[in-house]
Amino acid sequence: DGICCTQDDINVLDFRVPNGIGISFPNPGHTSQCVYARQDMVLVGGLDRELNQCRIQQWSVRKGMQFCAYAFEPSGTQYTPHNLALSQVWGSSSLVMAVNGDGLSIFKTGKQCEVENVKDVVTSEDLSNPSFDYSNSRVLLISRDRPASWSLR
Repeated sequence: DGICCTQDDINVLDFRVPNGIGISFPNPGHTSQCVYARQDMVLVGGLDRELNQCRIQQWSVRKGMQFCAYAFEPSGTQYTPHNLALSQVWGSSSLVMAVNGDGLSIFKTGKQCEVENVKDVVTSEDLSNPSFDYSNSRVLLISRDRPASWSLR
């Protein structure tokens, strides 16, 4: 029915059960900033507080556990709350994408996953509150401080 992230948990909501929570994934040490759910997959983008690094966690609802993690390359610039904040995450069976102030990062997904590093970055410019849309292998990157731009993937 939905996803709700708290400071320590990721809750998959199911209003058919009395307490409304179908499954809960413990998530200590990770500040959740954005979430996306599709079929069995739950993607949670946020900050690993111990490493001070952006990460995406992929959870499997059927297996009831974390399936994969995606790590962002360290930026050449000084990390600030602006470029660490993930504003959107999205995924399919072949790609996982997330955007923050450093740009849109694209990860290749696989059947077995440990920690995958970024495959491609669409831009490394300083973006203000960015978001994106993905359709037909094209990415529309949107930022508050510049015109939207299309990129082929």
